[in-house]
Amino acid sequence: MVSAILLLTCLERRAHAGVIAGPPLTYHAGSDGSAWAWDLPGGTGLSLTALTDSVLTGFVLNIDNRPVWVELLSSDRTVLYSMVDPGDGIFGVPHAYTESVNWALTANADYFLVERYAADGYSLGPDALYTLFTDYPQSDAELRVNGAVTNSYGNFSIGTHAWFAFTELTTSPAPEPGTFVTMLGSALLLLGLRRMCVS
Repeated sequence: MVSAILLLTCLERRAHAGVIAGPPLTYHAGSDGSAWAWDLPGGTGLSLTALTDSVLTGFVLNIDNRPVWVELLSSDRTVLYSMVDPGDGIFGVPHAYTESVNWALTANADYFLVERYAADGYSLGPDALYTLFTDYPQSDAELRVNGAVTNSYGNFSIGTHAWFAFTELTTSPAPEPGTFVTMLGSALLLLGLRRMCVS
């Protein structure tokens, strides 16, 4: 019974999931000779604003080598969440990696979603894929993408000239307060009634 309730809740959240697809990313950073396009020390990514209390549940990371850190930063550059992918050892070939996360977002808060080289915070690479893009903002019910982000040694710059690294950003509504407590209470009540009926 508990499993059934949890499954129904999970399916309901998935049914309301939002997706910001983003544009196809067709260029390696810097491949057109533009200095700004290089994946700067500290990473590149997207500037985000949460429109509601919600959860970032996944994205596609588009880069041309590994390993890589992915970080979700607050507006004051505090790292809220991070993940590392050790990579497959294949360099110089574009890859699109589907990543699943469970990162809580607060309504009206601003964030930076960035990727950077996993060995340290200040080496060049990995090269993010990108495309020239000016049609900002892009949004779903829970999240808005404001522009592209570059980070050179902690100096963040936000622009609306390109789209870096991340596509298929997927969100879902945050669980309502008390949802899981209510579910657990209901499940225990049903189990108790079942035992009474059996005995």
